[in-house]
Amino acid sequence: MGYCPNPECPHRLATGRTAEFVAGLLRCSDCDTPLVEADPDAAGEEAGRRAIEMVELARIPEPIFAAAIRELLDEAGIGYEIVGAGVQDLFGFGRIGTGYNFVTGPPVLRVEATRLDEARELLEELDRSSPGAWGDGESRDGTEEG
Repeated sequence: MGYCPNPECPHRLATGRTAEFVAGLLRCSDCDTPLVEADPDAAGEEAGRRAIEMVELARIPEPIFAAAIRELLDEAGIGYEIVGAGVQDLFGFGRIGTGYNFVTGPPVLRVEATRLDEARELLEELDRSSPGAWGDGESRDGTEEG
């Protein structure tokens, strides 16, 4: 099967779809453009469905900081997810005494890999504006500060 790759093809302009042709034809009957084997529309749809790579940026020891982080990242338009926030109260004693569940560990902030540096800067600004926000002697990545 062949497909017309021309975005200005009269068929595409009239129907909104790529013109398809039976195997053996070499040119589009509407615009005389050489045909291609792969459907250009399907390639565009596939690219739109590709998963966004997410990378871990920080562990969140207190639920109150999750709200501030969400607000910062939403305002910047950075894609993120907070993994484990929904299970904090489901196991053991929940968050008693630590702000997070000992069984599941603290929620983990993951951000778009392509915007990691920008997200890190925003969290560092939050850190500077709220000293000690990440807990007693603990850094954003959960390691002991010295």
